[in-house]
Amino acid sequence: MWTAILVSAAMAQQVEGLRPGESVRPGSPEASLTARECVRGRLIDSRTARPVVGGTLELWTEGLGPAPRQVATAASASDGSFALLRRGEDKADKLIVHAAGYRSTLTSTSDADEILLWPRATHLGLRITDLEGRPIAGARAETRQTCAHAPPAFEAVSDAGGVIDLATFPPLADGPELFITAKGYAGTLLAEHERMFSPGGLELRLGRARPVAMTVVDSDGKPLAGRRVGFGGEPDWYSLATDGRGRVEFAQTGQGAPYGVELEHQGKSEYLAGGLRPWSFEPRLVFFPADHPRWRERADPALLLPVHVIDETGAAVEPLVGVQHEGGAEFDGVRGLEKDWRGVRLVVGGPFTGFDEVVQDLGAAAQTTLRVRREPRLSLLLPADRGSWEVTVQAGPDSVRLRTDSSPLALAVPRGQPLVVFAESSREHRRERRLGRREGLEQDGTLDLTGDGACIAEPPVSVAGGARRVLAQGGPLKGRVRLREGNFEQEDLFGAFVFSTALNAAYEGWISAEGAVPRALGPWDPPVLEATLAWRGSLTVRGPLKALVAGGREAEALEEGLWRVEDLAPGPLLADAVLADGRVLRLELTLADGESRMLTIP
Repeated sequence: MWTAILVSAAMAQQVEGLRPGESVRPGSPEASLTARECVRGRLIDSRTARPVVGGTLELWTEGLGPAPRQVATAASASDGSFALLRRGEDKADKLIVHAAGYRSTLTSTSDADEILLWPRATHLGLRITDLEGRPIAGARAETRQTCAHAPPAFEAVSDAGGVIDLATFPPLADGPELFITAKGYAGTLLAEHERMFSPGGLELRLGRARPVAMTVVDSDGKPLAGRRVGFGGEPDWYSLATDGRGRVEFAQTGQGAPYGVELEHQGKSEYLAGGLRPWSFEPRLVFFPADHPRWRERADPALLLPVHVIDETGAAVEPLVGVQHEGGAEFDGVRGLEKDWRGVRLVVGGPFTGFDEVVQDLGAAAQTTLRVRREPRLSLLLPADRGSWEVTVQAGPDSVRLRTDSSPLALAVPRGQPLVVFAESSREHRRERRLGRREGLEQDGTLDLTGDGACIAEPPVSVAGGARRVLAQGGPLKGRVRLREGNFEQEDLFGAFVFSTALNAAYEGWISAEGAVPRALGPWDPPVLEATLAWRGSLTVRGPLKALVAGGREAEALEEGLWRVEDLAPGPLLADAVLADGRVLRLELTLADGESRMLTIP
């Protein structure tokens, strides 16, 4: 121990500009690694601008083919800095951050030089129910940030009351999307989070939807087990692994939009099937890699066996016809059947397509005619002067969600199924919700949602006022101020900033000023609060160095023997100086508010 103290004391004598209590000791050779080899950054408390110590950082790959995979983990040091070795994983580009007492988040490694952490959320609320307001227990919520293929930084499950704990939900300034799924219900992507600020939080209503199941085999008929299968359409895209039988089951999104099915193969995603609406039966999908000869062969259109579709009157109609056969499947429409196809199954129509679903097994390809029956049409009457409406129509175990500015709205629905309709609208930031029910239709009918009986009561909102004040430490604020409550924003303000709002309203926002530490503001309970910005500083080191890393940032070489790191938050600071002879010095410093430090290493 005494030897280590003597060595550190000798090193300290080599550094000019140190202060009492600051130290120098041998550092890790990893300080000389490049950004391609090592991900560096710093965790900062958004309220105090002080470093966050002991936060957990996880380096992940994206799920572009295989599932996202964690490749490294680290903890933030006494100055909030961290370093994670890539270990040759060039595709490891996502960083998940967790810290006790803070909200989790995810960022790309290119944006990881400084990560602001927000305190646990007590002002957000989310409850998952069915269309009639009954709670759904076990609904799963997970976030997506930066892209749909990134691993989630936040995962939670609703309790018996349908409530999801959002204490660690990422800051809204980080751009999270929240994907909700529940067994037997349509999933949904929640991109507008402002309503989670409202009293009681957001009540999200889901329509019922049967899961989409499929079995995936190779060209020899062997089940493809443990392979990632992607299903949906951007942004409603998610993936799961097949079981030992090659089977996988997805929750529908209820959007009625085009979807695709892809399979992970050799680190990439390759097309399996696609269409406008998922099928009601469970198909057996055959996978052929992109370089398989099958994809280079195109049947002569003159040799295709035609498929005709007629309605009840014998008139020709043109719904999309899907086909499944021993060589694959296409559910987005076919022009005809190739003569050598075997095990042919045709499907046309389905819930909310305008036609009752018809499935016909042919055994072998043959010229054929399919007869379909039109679905009855439900006309919805909605108040026409309330802005756009988002409508979910549930018919038995199926549902569809759509947005409309028209009233009445006519929609084809499955025959004979009990109907539940939930509609929401917004106008001038005021929301309105309506609910209607009707027994199943055998012929066209109408559901009137214009009466008071269809309205769902909303809780009253407090309008009491309060004031907030923001100023810069040691001088006027010269920069940009953005605060967010719903759509509230102000920019390019000078000096101190004062604003009023509803008492106990929840805010999320950020402030930037030249040389000042960005801060997150809110939520606030007191009616009056004053927030102060701390000014950033810098560290300059003169000496025979090959590299310098301070506060998780790589220094810029200004000239021969002069290195500088700017835009550093005040407080404890760790710096690694890589000397010309390969040695690394770990400097433990303290940076005062707005200070520029200068050190010299002979």
